[in-house]
Amino acid sequence: MNKIFGSLSAIAFLTLLAGTPAQAVSVSFLVDSGDPFLTGNNTNNDCSGYFGSGFENCMISYDGTDVSPVIIKFGVDEAGEINSSLFPSVTGREWSFDIDSASLTPGEWTYTPGDDDPGIRFWAAKAADSFILFWDVDQDDLDAGVCDTINSLECLLAANTVTSGLWETPDGKDLSHLTFYDSISEIPVPAAFWLFGTALIGFIGFSRRTKV
Repeated sequence: MNKIFGSLSAIAFLTLLAGTPAQAVSVSFLVDSGDPFLTGNNTNNDCSGYFGSGFENCMISYDGTDVSPVIIKFGVDEAGEINSSLFPSVTGREWSFDIDSASLTPGEWTYTPGDDDPGIRFWAAKAADSFILFWDVDQDDLDAGVCDTINSLECLLAANTVTSGLWETPDGKDLSHLTFYDSISEIPVPAAFWLFGTALIGFIGFSRRTKV
């Protein structure tokens, strides 16, 4: 069993995701309370740290291989928290959200990056003591068996860079927060982390569009 995903829920699902690039398929799976998903932290808080605590030693990791660091975490009641040391160009205004339920799930996000902004390959929707991790892979990779085992390094490394996606929470519970993760790259050791305190970044501050 691998270090990070060894105790993940065995039930995973593949869903064709409307609005994603041609031949892209959304891959997702549930991470339950107590699953060791973090690097350098013994909690199940979707590898994003707690608000105000920064993102030290926290990223998607697989059996000692660092895969993807946190870019930003959006909460319902808290302002957005940005991993500013790694991503100084990010303001939070690059994201918009389309949510049509009181529980904030399901929903859709859209990302409009600037020239110096990172790509997105993973996102997670947290509710209560568990979360769902999402990423997109090519249909060709699926056909080739890359994701026959979804909770594998091979499947994680097949993640596409995307600018939009859907989320849902475990069992439809009220959304706690959304976390977004960078494209796969060599990750430097961050010198400092900063809390982005502008209330415009929180979900409460966003203008929500109502679906017809």
